[in-house]
Amino acid sequence: MEGKQRTDYKKVKERLFNGINYVPHPKQVSIHKSEARFRTLCSGRRFGKSTLASTEAVMAIMKADTRVWIVAPNYELTKKVFREVIIIMNKYLSKWILKQSESMSYMKLINGSELVGKSADNPVSLLGEGLDLLIIDEAASIKREVWEEYLRPTLADRQGGALFISTPKGKNWFYEEYVRGQDRKIKEMQSWNYLTSDNPYIPKKEIAHAKKNLPERVFLQEFQGKFIEDIGGVFRGVRDCVGGRLEDPDAAKSYVMGVDLAKYQDYTVIVVMDKTNMQVVYFDRFHKLDWNFQKNKIANVIRRYNNAQCTIDATGIGDPIFDDLNRLGLNIIPYKISGVSKKPLIENLSLNIQEGNISYPDIPELINELNIYAYTQSQTTGHTSYSAPEGYHDDIVIALALACWNLKSEVIIDF
Repeated sequence: MEGKQRTDYKKVKERLFNGINYVPHPKQVSIHKSEARFRTLCSGRRFGKSTLASTEAVMAIMKADTRVWIVAPNYELTKKVFREVIIIMNKYLSKWILKQSESMSYMKLINGSELVGKSADNPVSLLGEGLDLLIIDEAASIKREVWEEYLRPTLADRQGGALFISTPKGKNWFYEEYVRGQDRKIKEMQSWNYLTSDNPYIPKKEIAHAKKNLPERVFLQEFQGKFIEDIGGVFRGVRDCVGGRLEDPDAAKSYVMGVDLAKYQDYTVIVVMDKTNMQVVYFDRFHKLDWNFQKNKIANVIRRYNNAQCTIDATGIGDPIFDDLNRLGLNIIPYKISGVSKKPLIENLSLNIQEGNISYPDIPELINELNIYAYTQSQTTGHTSYSAPEGYHDDIVIALALACWNLKSEVIIDF
């Protein structure tokens, strides 16, 4: 009976795809047809992962009283897939919609089914629900504990399934899910590894251009979906520098400190390092706090760590805080971050990590930002620029880099 139900389900899926004018390319079809409870798709960019996921979500909520979540590392990425579902439902299946809010990433159908978009950077919001289907976009950039402690339990009471889609980011838990999905003996799991070129709608000349102009390791990951450690090419040996623990100040020691100040949706980050051992001993990350509170908090940390030498982001909105702290007589060095000044700042941090000069505790947010930090090279000028991928933060990287800048024998301020 179970086999017949699955066959009927596949026929319904085919009819639905016809009804919404969705024609998956051959590699997408293999995933849509899979009956595995846990499906892992690792592929190059522009393979069609988001389109595949959105149609799977639509198919799921057409069944009565079904709960589906779309989860991504942040709300901006969550809304990418959710928006595609909104478009499909309103264009072809609007009579089924009872309530919807794109801004809230929520939809309820007349059959009682619900679709909700969630962000993995707020794990508390992932508690307390039982799901029939969980779709995790950019899964490789989500922390292991978010999957294991918050998301996996949501599938228990309803014995729901999961669809993981992502471009790889080193060999983390997503890689482990992929490997298990390759084991034919594990019937409830299945995985696929596809290239960008497996999408027949991507012009071959675009892929050829990327192969010619991107670093080999970057091309292998972003276009061929290969699992490669430290693929960003900016920071090599990130895990090798993990060690030690956060510590209270020692009156006999000298400390250096880096502060990256929040801008718009970003975080303010404070990093303190033992100047002798080059070990991170203090870390804090916060946002949505008023400037006066932030100023006082930064001043207190400087004083607590023996009047630490603090290099602070003095770019834009950072200037007023720098001026206020400077008036307090604290040991402050301003650093105006620009396209020119950012290069030596990041390259100094990269060299210290590569040579194992510094160490830091196993702080998941710090490790993740270092691992995904990327570089791009201008095709016209050859200029290299550094940044976090679109939709991600680099506040921790900058704060750590500013702290490391204090470890140089000469601190250069002007650029």
